[in-house]
Amino acid sequence: AWRRRRGMASPAGLPRRMCGRAAERLRRICKAVRSIFQDSPAVCLVITVVLAILLLIGGLFSFLVSQYLGSRLTVVVDLSAVWLLARLIARSLLFPGSVKLFQRNTEATFRTEMSRQYAHFVRQFLSFAKHAAHMGAGGISRGVTVDGAYRGYSVIETLAKNFTMQQTQHEVSLNAPQ
Repeated sequence: AWRRRRGMASPAGLPRRMCGRAAERLRRICKAVRSIFQDSPAVCLVITVVLAILLLIGGLFSFLVSQYLGSRLTVVVDLSAVWLLARLIARSLLFPGSVKLFQRNTEATFRTEMSRQYAHFVRQFLSFAKHAAHMGAGGISRGVTVDGAYRGYSVIETLAKNFTMQQTQHEVSLNAPQ
């Protein structure tokens, strides 16, 4: 009686429950795939085509390796290839800059974001310097603070130190437009 209350009516019920859980998981996966397809069918189609091509190439590779090495060594080679592919995918997802294809884009995005963050402080320093040199008409512009001007000064000082270090260590020089 206590088995029935806990859902374990008989040992034959165990496979039925396991199949029910697997069917429920499969149903959730299909539901997620359907929602992804409804949101963006073009992306889903591209992913399907890429996966089909990868599976075709993997099957062809496995067939050719089995012709030369035999089935047991083919399993070892296939598992090694899957492991290396999984590592590459995980590394590129976690560290996109580690893949040469994404490295330029990552560096450009970083450079743009850093310049956007520091440009405000450099503008504050410029406004403060103009006011200090009596070049500005009237007072200091709105939003300019001493702290912002000091941060702008710090940005320029850090850039100058960085450029000096690169000149001495890596022989970097500026051209005429720079």
